[in-house]
Amino acid sequence: YTKKYPEPEIDKTIDFLKSKGYIDDIQFTKLYIQSEIVKKGKLPALVKAKLLHKWVDKAIIDEIMWSKEEEMNAGVHDRIRKEIEKYKK
Repeated sequence: YTKKYPEPEIDKTIDFLKSKGYIDDIQFTKLYIQSEIVKKGKLPALVKAKLLHKWVDKAIIDEIMWSKEEEMNAGVHDRIRKEIEKYKK
C-alpha cells in the first residue's frame, strides 16, 4: 500500500536531508563519475544519461565532467587498451 504525503511535507523533508548532508547531488555525481568512467572506463555519454535518469541536474553533471575530463579520458583509454589486449591473445 502507498501513503500519499503532502507536497510541502516532502519538500521540507528533502531540504532537511540536504542540510544534514544525506542528500548531496554534487558528491554523488563526483563519486559516480569516478567509479563508472575513471575506474571502469564506461563512456561519458552513457554515464551522463544514467545520472540524468537519476534526476541529477545537467549543470552539475557538466561541471563535474568538465573538471574531471583528463581523468575520464585516461579511464576510457585504459579500458580500450585492455579490450584490445584481450583480442590480441
